[in-house]
Amino acid sequence: MDDSSQKSIFLKIFGVILFTLMSIGAIYYFQLLFFTMLKEISANAESIIFNRGIYFLPGIAFCLMALIFISLFETFTHNTLSDKMNIYFARIAISGLFFIFLLPISAEYITERHLHKKGYSYCDMPSSSWAMYKSIYYAINENVCTLLNEKNKQNSPALYPKEDNEVYRHY
Repeated sequence: MDDSSQKSIFLKIFGVILFTLMSIGAIYYFQLLFFTMLKEISANAESIIFNRGIYFLPGIAFCLMALIFISLFETFTHNTLSDKMNIYFARIAISGLFFIFLLPISAEYITERHLHKKGYSYCDMPSSSWAMYKSIYYAINENVCTLLNEKNKQNSPALYPKEDNEVYRHY
Protein backbone atom coordinates (compact mmCIF):
# COMPACT_ATOMS: atom_id res chain seq x y z
CA MET A 1 0.00 0.00 0.00
CA ASP A 2 1.52 3.31 -1.00
CA ASP A 3 1.64 6.44 1.15
CA SER A 4 -1.14 8.33 -0.69
CA SER A 5 -3.67 5.49 -0.33
CA GLN A 6 -2.87 5.21 3.39
CA LYS A 7 -3.53 8.94 3.80
CA SER A 8 -6.73 8.60 1.78
CA ILE A 9 -8.00 5.75 3.95
CA PHE A 10 -7.02 7.66 7.09
CA LEU A 11 -8.92 10.74 5.88
CA LYS A 12 -11.98 8.65 5.00
CA ILE A 13 -12.00 6.95 8.41
CA PHE A 14 -11.45 10.30 10.11
CA GLY A 15 -14.35 11.74 8.09
CA VAL A 16 -16.64 8.86 9.06
CA ILE A 17 -15.77 9.28 12.74
CA LEU A 18 -16.26 13.04 12.53
CA PHE A 19 -19.65 12.74 10.76
CA THR A 20 -20.73 10.07 13.25
CA LEU A 21 -19.85 12.25 16.23
CA MET A 22 -21.57 15.23 14.65
CA SER A 23 -24.78 13.30 13.96
CA ILE A 24 -24.81 11.78 17.46
CA GLY A 25 -24.21 15.24 18.94
CA ALA A 26 -27.00 16.75 16.84
CA ILE A 27 -29.50 14.10 17.91
CA TYR A 28 -28.41 14.29 21.56
CA TYR A 29 -28.67 18.10 21.73
CA PHE A 30 -32.05 18.02 19.98
CA GLN A 31 -33.40 15.41 22.40
CA LEU A 32 -32.03 17.25 25.43
CA LEU A 33 -33.71 20.56 24.61
CA PHE A 34 -36.86 19.01 23.15
CA PHE A 35 -37.55 16.85 26.20
CA THR A 36 -36.72 19.75 28.52
CA MET A 37 -39.40 21.79 26.75
CA LEU A 38 -41.89 18.90 26.97
CA LYS A 39 -41.16 18.58 30.69
CA GLU A 40 -41.82 22.31 31.17
CA ILE A 41 -45.10 22.04 29.25
CA SER A 42 -46.30 18.99 31.17
CA ALA A 43 -45.36 20.59 34.51
CA ASN A 44 -47.28 23.78 33.57
CA ALA A 45 -44.17 25.88 34.18
CA GLU A 46 -44.55 29.64 34.45
CA SER A 47 -42.36 30.14 31.39
CA ILE A 48 -41.48 27.88 28.49
CA ILE A 49 -38.59 28.31 26.08
CA PHE A 50 -39.05 27.18 22.48
CA ASN A 51 -35.65 26.99 20.78
CA ARG A 52 -36.04 27.33 17.01
CA GLY A 53 -32.48 26.30 16.23
CA ILE A 54 -32.72 22.75 17.57
CA TYR A 55 -35.35 21.77 15.01
CA PHE A 56 -32.76 21.99 12.24
CA LEU A 57 -30.68 19.27 13.89
CA PRO A 58 -32.72 16.12 13.05
CA GLY A 59 -32.59 16.92 9.34
CA ILE A 60 -28.87 17.63 9.56
CA ALA A 61 -28.30 14.33 11.37
CA PHE A 62 -30.37 12.53 8.72
CA CYS A 63 -28.16 13.93 5.92
CA LEU A 64 -24.99 13.13 7.87
CA MET A 65 -26.09 9.52 8.40
CA ALA A 66 -26.55 9.09 4.64
CA LEU A 67 -23.03 10.47 4.10
CA ILE A 68 -21.67 8.15 6.80
CA PHE A 69 -23.11 5.10 5.13
CA ILE A 70 -21.79 6.13 1.72
CA SER A 71 -18.32 6.74 3.20
CA LEU A 72 -18.31 3.42 5.06
CA PHE A 73 -19.46 1.52 1.99
CA GLU A 74 -16.86 3.07 -0.31
CA THR A 75 -14.04 2.85 2.24
CA PHE A 76 -14.44 -0.78 3.22
CA THR A 77 -15.64 -2.31 -0.06
CA HIS A 78 -13.36 -0.19 -2.26
CA ASN A 79 -16.28 0.12 -4.69
CA THR A 80 -18.47 3.03 -5.62
CA LEU A 81 -22.20 2.92 -5.06
CA SER A 82 -24.38 1.44 -7.77
CA ASP A 83 -26.73 3.79 -9.58
CA LYS A 84 -29.71 2.36 -7.69
CA MET A 85 -28.03 2.89 -4.29
CA ASN A 86 -26.84 6.32 -5.36
CA ILE A 87 -30.42 7.35 -6.15
CA TYR A 88 -31.61 5.85 -2.86
CA PHE A 89 -29.09 7.81 -0.75
CA ALA A 90 -29.68 10.97 -2.77
CA ARG A 91 -33.37 10.67 -1.82
CA ILE A 92 -32.43 10.18 1.83
CA ALA A 93 -30.25 13.31 1.74
CA ILE A 94 -32.98 15.31 -0.01
CA SER A 95 -35.55 14.18 2.55
CA GLY A 96 -33.11 15.32 5.26
CA LEU A 97 -32.99 18.74 3.60
CA PHE A 98 -36.78 18.70 3.49
CA PHE A 99 -36.83 18.11 7.26
CA ILE A 100 -34.32 20.91 7.80
CA PHE A 101 -36.74 23.42 6.28
CA LEU A 102 -40.09 21.93 7.30
CA LEU A 103 -39.58 20.76 10.89
CA PRO A 104 -38.76 24.14 12.52
CA ILE A 105 -41.78 25.84 10.94
CA SER A 106 -44.26 23.08 11.74
CA ALA A 107 -42.92 22.54 15.28
CA GLU A 108 -43.17 26.25 16.06
CA TYR A 109 -46.73 26.41 14.72
CA ILE A 110 -47.88 23.33 16.66
CA THR A 111 -46.17 24.45 19.88
CA GLU A 112 -47.54 27.98 19.66
CA ARG A 113 -51.12 26.75 19.12
CA HIS A 114 -50.85 24.29 22.01
CA LEU A 115 -49.40 26.86 24.40
CA HIS A 116 -52.00 29.49 23.49
CA LYS A 117 -54.74 26.95 24.26
CA LYS A 118 -53.12 26.40 27.68
CA GLY A 119 -53.16 30.16 28.39
CA TYR A 120 -49.56 31.08 27.60
CA SER A 121 -48.68 34.19 25.67
CA TYR A 122 -45.65 35.26 23.68
CA CYS A 123 -43.06 37.13 25.73
CA ASP A 124 -40.98 39.51 23.63
CA MET A 125 -37.31 39.24 24.57
CA PRO A 126 -34.38 40.91 22.81
CA SER A 127 -31.88 38.48 21.38
CA SER A 128 -28.48 38.65 19.76
CA SER A 129 -29.06 35.52 17.66
CA TRP A 130 -30.46 35.37 14.15
CA ALA A 131 -34.23 35.33 13.89
CA MET A 132 -34.33 31.78 12.57
CA TYR A 133 -32.34 30.49 15.57
CA LYS A 134 -33.91 32.73 18.20
CA SER A 135 -35.41 31.21 21.33
CA ILE A 136 -39.05 32.09 21.81
CA TYR A 137 -40.30 32.65 25.33
CA TYR A 138 -43.87 31.98 26.42
CA ALA A 139 -45.13 33.16 29.81
CA ILE A 140 -48.25 32.31 31.77
CA ASN A 141 -48.88 36.00 32.62
CA GLU A 142 -47.47 39.53 32.24
CA ASN A 143 -45.60 39.46 35.57
CA VAL A 144 -43.61 36.38 34.59
CA CYS A 145 -42.71 38.02 31.29
CA THR A 146 -41.51 41.13 33.12
CA LEU A 147 -39.38 38.99 35.45
CA LEU A 148 -37.89 37.14 32.47
CA ASN A 149 -37.02 40.45 30.81
CA GLU A 150 -35.38 41.74 34.01
CA LYS A 151 -33.34 38.55 34.37
CA ASN A 152 -32.31 38.74 30.71
CA LYS A 153 -31.41 42.40 31.16
CA GLN A 154 -29.05 41.50 34.03
CA ASN A 155 -27.43 38.70 32.02
CA SER A 156 -27.19 40.60 28.72
CA PRO A 157 -27.31 44.37 29.34
CA ALA A 158 -25.98 45.17 25.85
CA LEU A 159 -29.27 43.98 24.33
CA TYR A 160 -31.25 46.69 26.13
CA PRO A 161 -31.07 50.44 25.46
CA LYS A 162 -29.54 52.53 28.21
CA GLU A 163 -32.21 54.49 30.05
CA ASP A 164 -29.98 57.37 31.11
CA ASN A 165 -28.07 58.01 27.91
CA GLU A 166 -26.43 61.47 27.80
CA VAL A 167 -26.25 61.48 24.00
CA TYR A 168 -30.02 61.49 23.56
CA ARG A 169 -30.90 63.84 26.41
CA HIS A 170 -32.44 67.11 25.25
CA TYR A 171 -32.55 70.23 27.46
